[in-house]
Amino acid sequence: MKLVQETCSGTNCFVEQVCKNIKLHGFFNITPDGFTVTKKVCTHPTTSGTYGKTDLCILQLCIALNDIEQVRRGLKDLPDFIQWDLSMQLLNEVDGSGATANRELQELLDKTDETILLTITSLTVDISEKMRPSIKKGMRSVVHSACKQDFYHVSTPLMEYLMQSLQQLHSSVFESVFKQLLIHIWNIVMEKMYKHVQTSRDKTTSENLFALLN
Repeated sequence: MKLVQETCSGTNCFVEQVCKNIKLHGFFNITPDGFTVTKKVCTHPTTSGTYGKTDLCILQLCIALNDIEQVRRGLKDLPDFIQWDLSMQLLNEVDGSGATANRELQELLDKTDETILLTITSLTVDISEKMRPSIKKGMRSVVHSACKQDFYHVSTPLMEYLMQSLQQLHSSVFESVFKQLLIHIWNIVMEKMYKHVQTSRDKTTSENLFALLN
């Protein structure tokens, strides 16, 4: 049990240090004006050929997410790695404390996993929020052209932006992490769309925005 406690403690320290390093470099404080996700997670180079602050921010956050998720997965494999079932059997033979020890182990692992998940959620929200300006800009163009015949043409940049970003994020982070990102990004899209529907007096705008979902 001592080994498990130290491992969980070390895991928590690692996660805290990763977040501390990100915060130390100012990645949480960067307010973007929009970014483009490409093959290198988010490489929207400046005219000098180097990465902009926002791009490096998203890149570092994705790397941090993968590191944290990898540690989380390793923690789930810990009982098998240390042959916990065998240890529990031996404890039962000695003093019958196997069930108690197993419960304490599971509680410790669950608590550590919950802490890690909260951190992952916080980082996925931060990445999603950095996409908000581009989504807002694309949605504004769609709404302003909602009553025109070129509605679908105008909506193409927004849809391509979302498709490209989601495809590259999907290839850059673990599946479980991507699902959280997808939820947060989709919530932003729905929030912006709902806001325009609520404030628009033109029925056609609402109908075209609904058509965009299909």
